[in-house]
Amino acid sequence: MIDPLQANIWDFVSARAAANPNKPAVTFEGCSLAYAEFSRMVEALSAGLVASGVRPGDRVAAKIGKSPQALALALAAIRMGAVYIPVNPTFSKPETETLLEDASPRLFVSDTGDAALSMPALPLADLARPDAPMPAVAPGGEQPCAMLYTSGTTGRPKGAQISHRNMCATFIAFNRMWDINASDRLLHVLPTYHAHGLLMATLCPLFAGGEIVMLAKFDIDRVIELLPEVTVLMAVPTIHSRLLAHPGFDAAACRGLRLITSGSAPLSPELFDGIRAKAGITLTDRYGSTEAGMIAANPAGRERRGSVGKPLPGVEVRLMTPSGEAAQGEPGRIQVRSPHVFLGYWNRPDLEGDGVLPDGWFDTGDIGRFDEDGYLFIVGRDKDMIISGGFNVYPREVEIALEACPGVAEAAVFGLPHPDFGEGVAAAILPAPGATLTAEMVLSDVATRLASYKRPKALFIVDSLPKNELGKILKPALVTRYGDRQFLADATPSPSRKLR
Repeated sequence: MIDPLQANIWDFVSARAAANPNKPAVTFEGCSLAYAEFSRMVEALSAGLVASGVRPGDRVAAKIGKSPQALALALAAIRMGAVYIPVNPTFSKPETETLLEDASPRLFVSDTGDAALSMPALPLADLARPDAPMPAVAPGGEQPCAMLYTSGTTGRPKGAQISHRNMCATFIAFNRMWDINASDRLLHVLPTYHAHGLLMATLCPLFAGGEIVMLAKFDIDRVIELLPEVTVLMAVPTIHSRLLAHPGFDAAACRGLRLITSGSAPLSPELFDGIRAKAGITLTDRYGSTEAGMIAANPAGRERRGSVGKPLPGVEVRLMTPSGEAAQGEPGRIQVRSPHVFLGYWNRPDLEGDGVLPDGWFDTGDIGRFDEDGYLFIVGRDKDMIISGGFNVYPREVEIALEACPGVAEAAVFGLPHPDFGEGVAAAILPAPGATLTAEMVLSDVATRLASYKRPKALFIVDSLPKNELGKILKPALVTRYGDRQFLADATPSPSRKLR
């Protein structure tokens, strides 16, 4: 029996390889690697890292495309005790340089043609050493195994250090909750330089002895073609939205799917309803963060619309207000205590203890509420909260109300300067395909759903919303775009006005 509190992540994958060596582990563009073959690939790369001077505790940064070899490199570094750092392949040279300067890796692996960097890059193809001595599997437990950089939208990027124990606890909990097992085939459509694609969508199936069906990049037609052949799909709302719009996405295409999850960005009620109506399958939403790991998920088959589910086994969640713990149904700051919480930020003494409270709980900065059955609903982020006329307005609550209006596909709510209220509630609205919307229609409908102080006082109907690669809306970009648009206390947008 492997002890998840002390194990190296590789212990779980290698155990599956020993038990079922000929079972497919990764299928990439039609070519399958059995668990034994994939294990040998990891071991050869692990030996290559040692031959390149990497030692346990060193950091290995990789700016590489998506492939079985790229996944094997991450596991090779983790296996021999290094700390793996994924780098977005689309990063510019200045962005890459900033990350490398901060991380100070022992080795930088890159296939993206980076030159003139302060650190030379080693191509992935030159790293494997199948005939070199095999390094021992390093201890796991509280040892760091990965470092994931935050987006840096509020300042310099921060490297969050993640331990073996963090990830072992997370993926064991998810596999139990969702019954991910050796018979599952997971369609992998996510990038592998973020936690969702690199860790969750790979380690969940590999821990269970399942198969990963990996696409080099997201291709909607190819996804539709492969859907009938898989049992699990992990994706983000942007991908689900594209699936919904595709004529080939229906119940027949999803006939083999037993689990389709959503994460990394808010899932709108309209998208939840649309997927269920068109394909006869229910999206399973979940919630987590880079620092706190996975916090909550909807149990498969007991999903609740608009909710991110219940706390995972072993995860304690409390909602706090200035006067103490929130009453049931009352919003509060989401605080977590669990084995999933990260080790801290790399090389940032100024952030020592950031988010970690004196009593050991971690403050996520998110605002949520529990319903009567213990399901968690995300209201918004504390830093995004709008204080309008002395009232606290949580953007996610307003977005949910807007997205429930007929013809609204997606909404982004943010604060703008207001001469009377200090901050006014503003919203950018993306219409559903084929829908004709006016601001008057939307505001009239939302007036039946929200108190007056929560309703938008400026509403912009747009053709697109600015997003990052995981589908998260970039609200600072909207504030910049519309920040010079002052509005009066009684101002109502013109119903015929369309702004881009």
